[in-house]
Order: sequence, then structure tokens, then C-alpha cells
Amino acid sequence: MAGAGSARERLLRELGAWRPDRGVISVVVDADPADRGGAWRIALREQLQALSEQASRDDRAAVCAAVERIRERLNQDAPPPGGRTQFGYVEVAERPREVWQAAQVALGSIEASRGPGPRLRPLVEAFEIAPEVGVALPSLEQVRLLEWSLGVLHELDRWEITLWSKDWRERKAERSPAGPGSRTSASGRDQYEQRLDHNRERFLHEVGAHIARRQRERGWRELLAFGAEPATRALARGAGNGAKVHALPGELLNAGADDICAHVRAALEQLTRERDERLVEAIENAIAAEPGVALGPAEARDALREGRVRHLVLAAGDDDPARAADPVGRRRSEPVAEELIAAAITTGAEVTPVRGRAAAVLAPHDGVAALLRY
Repeated sequence: MAGAGSARERLLRELGAWRPDRGVISVVVDADPADRGGAWRIALREQLQALSEQASRDDRAAVCAAVERIRERLNQDAPPPGGRTQFGYVEVAERPREVWQAAQVALGSIEASRGPGPRLRPLVEAFEIAPEVGVALPSLEQVRLLEWSLGVLHELDRWEITLWSKDWRERKAERSPAGPGSRTSASGRDQYEQRLDHNRERFLHEVGAHIARRQRERGWRELLAFGAEPATRALARGAGNGAKVHALPGELLNAGADDICAHVRAALEQLTRERDERLVEAIENAIAAEPGVALGPAEARDALREGRVRHLVLAAGDDDPARAADPVGRRRSEPVAEELIAAAITTGAEVTPVRGRAAAVLAPHDGVAALLRY
């Protein structure tokens, strides 16, 4: 996960530690705008009704109160507030506490479940698909800074260099005694261009340093800069070695949100594949090295309980990877994947769902590996 200052990490820490007496009802709803018939509302209504019917006599009033709160928010005729996919966590209580998060991410999920704590895996996977990143759009004389999180774009800052006319007045050559009139010398033009380039460079260096500070404060996983190479290069130099800037093609300074989001998604797909490949290599190298790796859900769970895990890696998807972690026939109160994720979050370990070749490498280990601190 990103730095300690990220909104994502704060939210996941809050949810990971939440274990109310009667548990939590978690809902994930992909309200596809193309679904004009409202099939998602019907599916959600049926699942919520099943939760009410399954409740014990002692819990029924609390379950019904939580279910009613979810219906009030999501079963209206209006679109859900804030984004396509809704994540809801409602305490089973007659006066329930609730936490909601919207995302502009298509997960294709409609589910309602009750557990001892929030069901975090879908939210963790949404943050993996659409993580918190900084997006810089520089030209030589202007820079826009935006934040992209869960598919939603927000503009944070905009800077523009000010070039005062008295500073940039072109020098004239002295009158030549050999002829009338005056003309601009080549050296004057060169000096003008050199001063202009110097001030543009200084402007981009200063903005780059400011953006690097914002990255540390907000805990962005990546910092993407879209623009022409001279501007992105100068911005990256200003950001310094502590903030890796991915300089990418695409002059988007005056582009609309949809165009910017499309470029961000494409860049993140490539960066995520590369990151997953590095994780696979780290896992394979750690098998025969110290501090090593815990393979499979049982080993990972033991290491998490001891606080030894620095990075939990899971195959993305709905399958619970840990059916093999418990004796046959034992009924669990929550999926083991949820237990592992909550334990990783509360002990400060990173959590990364992976796909493709990285997930295939984890398949012999029930989709779980944990890189260890010691």
C-alpha cells in the first residue's frame, strides 16, 4: 500500500480494525448505467432479504435495521451517489454505524454479505485497479496537478510562469556607423532565448519540488507526468530522486477529464504489469533466501499473527484461497482471504492482489504468498 498519509490506507486501517459485536453487512454494487432495467436493484434486494431471513431471533431487529439503512441509500430510483460502484459497510445494530465509498470502477459485482468485520477484498482490488496517483500535466510555462483515485479525477493545483515584459525586452544592436537604422543582433536574440529557457527550467524545477512534497503528503503510489519531453524531464529533475516521475507522452494540459482518465488507465495497466512481474521475481528469489517467504494461506496466517509479514500477495478474484488452510468440514465465520487482508492491514503490511502470470505463479500455493520482514 501507499504511504501512511494516503486516504486509502487510512480507510483500510479503519475498516480492518472494525469488529463490532454483531458484525457488519458489506455490500458491493456495480450500478452499470447501461442496466436500464435495474437488475442490480433486484439482485441486491433479494440478497438483503436473505440476510434478514437468516438472522437469529436475537439478531433480527439489528439485522433488519442495517438492511433498511442499505435499502434507503441504494434502492431508490435515482442513481447511487458518487460513482458507478458502491462499497457499503453497515454495522449490525439497531442504530448502525456505516461507512460508504464510491468508485468509478466497473467490478461487475452485486453482493451483500454478513461477517464479523467488513469484507475488504473487493475494495482492495478496486484500489489496485484504480490506485491513488498524482497526475502532472506540464508545458514549458504551465503545469496542472491532479489526483486520480478509484477512477475519479480531482484538480489540486495549477501554476503558470509570469514573464514580465521589462525582463524579456529584446536588446537592440548599436547603430552601425556604416549604415542607417538599427537591427536586432544575433547575440541579443541568443541572450533572450537563454534567459527564457533558464527561467522556464527554474519554474519547472520549483514546481517539481512542490509536487514531490505533495506526493509524500498524500501517499500517491505513482506520479505520472504527461507532456512533451523537455517539460517532463525538467519537472522530474525538480522532483528529485526521492519521487520517481513516470514521464509519458501525451500533451494533456488543456485536455478534458475523460481524455486524461483514459491516458491514466492505460499507463497504470502497464505499470501494474511491471510491478506484478517484480513481485513474482521477489517471491521466487525469497524462497531460498532470508528472511524468506510464507507460501500458502496457513503459513501466511501464522506469519501475520507473529507480525512478520511485510507484503501479502494474493491472486485477484472471488475464490477464497484458504479452504485448504482449515480442517475439512470446519465452518469458518469469514473467508480466510478476508482474515489475511485484515491482519495485514492491522499489522502494517502491504497488500497486493495480482493477476495474469503473477497469479498463475501463486496458484500452487492456493493463491497466497507473504514476503517476510524477518
